[in-house]
Amino acid sequence: DRGDSLYIVESGTVEVIKEEGEGTGTHLATLGPGEFFGEMSLINRQPRTAAVRAAEPAVLLKLPKTNFQEMLSRNHHTSLKITYNIARVLSDRLDAMNRKLDDVNG
Repeated sequence: DRGDSLYIVESGTVEVIKEEGEGTGTHLATLGPGEFFGEMSLINRQPRTAAVRAAEPAVLLKLPKTNFQEMLSRNHHTSLKITYNIARVLSDRLDAMNRKLDDVNG
């Protein structure tokens, strides 16, 4: 899938899954209120790398790519805050993935 939006979890939880075949996949993360997904495909313009499924009833806020870009270009201070928060989350996710790999590789 081409990513055209960023999604923010307003309530409930969603699971991020790296699909490996029909009906199978690796659980990557569980996201709850205030957390977001879909940012990577907006930034790198590549197809999505994982699937997201509701783990329980969830309400998501959708921020389309055009609105995301407009928000970043509108106000320098806001743009810096958004960019910093996305970088922080991506860094945290990479750190968590590296720890999982360390656990698997012993």
